[in-house]
Amino acid sequence: MSSILIKNCRLINPKTKYDAITDIYIENEFIIKIDTKIEINADETFDASGLIATPGLMDIHAHVVPELIPICVTPDEAGVTTGVTTVCDAGSLGWENFKDGRRSLEGKYITDVFHFVHFAPEGEKSLPEIDYERIDYEKLDLVIENNKNSIVGIKVRAVENALLFKPYNIFKVAAEVAHKHKIPLMIHLGAHVLKEMTAQEVYEKTSEILSYLERGDILTHAFTPHPGGIINNEKPVSGLEDALLRGVLLDLCPGKGHLDFVELKKAVDLGFKPDLFGTDIISLRKEEQFLTPHFYSISIIASKLMTFGFTLMEVIQMATENVAGAINRSTKYGSVEVGKLADITLLKLYNEQCIFHDGASGNMINGEVLLSPKFTIKKGGISKVNTTYSNHRVDPKSFEMLMSQRKGR
Repeated sequence: MSSILIKNCRLINPKTKYDAITDIYIENEFIIKIDTKIEINADETFDASGLIATPGLMDIHAHVVPELIPICVTPDEAGVTTGVTTVCDAGSLGWENFKDGRRSLEGKYITDVFHFVHFAPEGEKSLPEIDYERIDYEKLDLVIENNKNSIVGIKVRAVENALLFKPYNIFKVAAEVAHKHKIPLMIHLGAHVLKEMTAQEVYEKTSEILSYLERGDILTHAFTPHPGGIINNEKPVSGLEDALLRGVLLDLCPGKGHLDFVELKKAVDLGFKPDLFGTDIISLRKEEQFLTPHFYSISIIASKLMTFGFTLMEVIQMATENVAGAINRSTKYGSVEVGKLADITLLKLYNEQCIFHDGASGNMINGEVLLSPKFTIKKGGISKVNTTYSNHRVDPKSFEMLMSQRKGR
């Protein structure tokens, strides 16, 4: 038996609306007691004075199968080293290479990994994706049925080659398969390379895709600067309001170039707010490494959202309870409660001036609060967050470097 006693933390648990200074006692990876002044001899006692304890932060959109997919990082590089305890790989693997990809991860990492399996046979091994014509419904069904513990959804990118695909309607069929298995369909919005379509045609396709979506389906990169997002010419795309009323979810997910602060403000002002947010973490080239904490930190994305008026409770809810609900794992994840798995993130809240940028869109905003991850509690142990993330500060030099790199393309 192993035990951990966390002392004097400020526990913020959105699911129960709890926000107070308390102690948390953990045995064998489960939460045994939450109370003030717990007195017990634990194997490890950790003084968390000045830190916020939250349910383990969750990343709904990551890429973490490095042995098979070139763009990926490892689960722990996306996870516990950034303050995140659970990641969802968003379509790196397709139904054809899922078995090998999943096997390459098992037993190697602390971070839990779930998967949105790609509708393309080999997922994002090649970009743009290929071989949609080789769809094998029986094999796809079997992969989903045989991997219910790890597959939480299906992923498709609404980019030009998929939008123009003729043999069948990829998005309609993918939605039918997802709904048949009672799992969400995640749609990547934003077509950043157009050769045969106009921007208006892409927005029209977005509206068409919305008609196929049901409660729990996810629009990732919803506030993209590229054609195909949820706002077109200052107005919501046709069908958006009905889709949201049905329960379709909006995922912020900035990545390097999938967020525009201007588009986000337009949407928020119109009442269209993100429900959750992932990072879209991928492996960066050496010359891009300075961007790593800015784009690939759930805590930094939360900090950005707080500059748009979201509360601390709201952004934590988006990164915990809402993700757990979106992937149908609320019984185990997304809340700090007695009897639950002890997945916990410890953060420091700094009240200070800082600067945030949105990446390739080139917009910069000033913030007054910064959430910084310090430790993760996962699988019965306490992991220190990589200093790249825990000591992260956003400054004008980073923005200037990004802009000079953008202009040099």
